[in-house]
Amino acid sequence: MEIQWPLVFFTLLTGLGAGGFAAVAACELLGKAERARVPGAIMAVVAMAAGGVASVLHLGHPERFFNALGHLSSGITTEMVLIGLTGLTILAYLAVVRLGYSALARRVVAGIGLVLAIALVFAMGASYVLPARPAWNTWLLPLLFASSAAVLGLFAMYIWTLAAMEDKAAVVAANKAACIAVAVETLVLVAYVIYLAVAPFQNPLRSAGRLLGGDLALAFWLGVVVVGIIAPLVLTGWLAKRKAFPSLAVPICGLLCALVGGGTLRALMYVLGSSIEQFF
Repeated sequence: MEIQWPLVFFTLLTGLGAGGFAAVAACELLGKAERARVPGAIMAVVAMAAGGVASVLHLGHPERFFNALGHLSSGITTEMVLIGLTGLTILAYLAVVRLGYSALARRVVAGIGLVLAIALVFAMGASYVLPARPAWNTWLLPLLFASSAAVLGLFAMYIWTLAAMEDKAAVVAANKAACIAVAVETLVLVAYVIYLAVAPFQNPLRSAGRLLGGDLALAFWLGVVVVGIIAPLVLTGWLAKRKAFPSLAVPICGLLCALVGGGTLRALMYVLGSSIEQFF
């Protein structure tokens, strides 16, 4: 099975949307970054809609979407249901904000959306946990998807916090949260590489050696490590240490790097899981 690029973009964009709204919901529950919440929620629902389009493209024919819904126990159906519920919750949140409902109502809707968003990113990762594919047969995959979504969502919220001209404390907090998320993602990635090294049914096509020093090394070290991890860590870590007020270029660059790193990692996951001989 070759790299399923529509699914790469589906999980990447859906992770951005779910992670973005999880960040919005956290800000709502904590009473932080008030001006950044609405644009953050709008971006989240747009990203999830784009991810849904990518998912339909993977099916080849849109009508196959209804066939998938006919199998209620399948991972695809679970993902679609969670996407629908999360998207509706985001729209409900935007509605209660627009109509001026109470802070309690906003928090209730945000709390429901937070739970659904977290469930969605874990469900996307869990759908790949398959005993028949040794490189995927680990529950580190849902953690990897969740940590990637957290990085994407927090960098997106970081952008809106700056664009909405929130106070310095909110901006510093957004920078710190993004930095911590990248650090957590790094730990999960290291754990996954270790898993590949000790996984049963070893095969050179799905080995850690192929990732670290073989034909996949350039994509891994440059796309995932340098662009996806080191660059965001340097951007956020340097500012966190200096406690300086950043420019908008910092979170924008961080988000772009996270998207490149996340997309490359997902593509590599397909190559290893399917024992594909060539990356391209």
